[in-house]
Amino acid sequence: MAVETTFEVFVQLLKEAIDDSTDLSDTMKVALKARADALTRTQLVKLSAGNVLSSTNVTVSVATDSMTVADGDSGHVIFDLMEFDTPVRIEGTHGEVGALVGHVGLGTNPPVDNSDMTLSYRLGSTGTFVAFRQTTVLPSVSEIQFRLDVAVQTGDHDIPQLHAVAEQL
Repeated sequence: MAVETTFEVFVQLLKEAIDDSTDLSDTMKVALKARADALTRTQLVKLSAGNVLSSTNVTVSVATDSMTVADGDSGHVIFDLMEFDTPVRIEGTHGEVGALVGHVGLGTNPPVDNSDMTLSYRLGSTGTFVAFRQTTVLPSVSEIQFRLDVAVQTGDHDIPQLHAVAEQL
């Protein structure tokens, strides 16, 4: 099988370095190569109170890792620009809103319903945000910024963390 991705090149070079080492026992080499084979190429991209760049009509608390939309308000959150050292593939197929829905931190209010959340993205820190849905596939991303819009809420509601899945190429 030909090496096709930077991740596969990394794993191959790591295993070759293990094989070439004269400081490791054969048992240790086998164990380390098994760990190299088990390296995951996926990582969760966490969208939470800790990486909010700006918000409108949303109270953000890093201390409680919560984001709250007040009764009668709609709101939006723009998250920090994320930069990847090597390009990644990001797909919206992993969650109902294009991302996996997590917990509300230490928030005490009910979570915003999935149907009241709309996730969008832009590649870089400028330009127009476009919808990020379950059908979205971004094949080679070096920079991405997400925005979450929340519909008008009846009663105070906490925005759950969202996790997009990035796969190293």
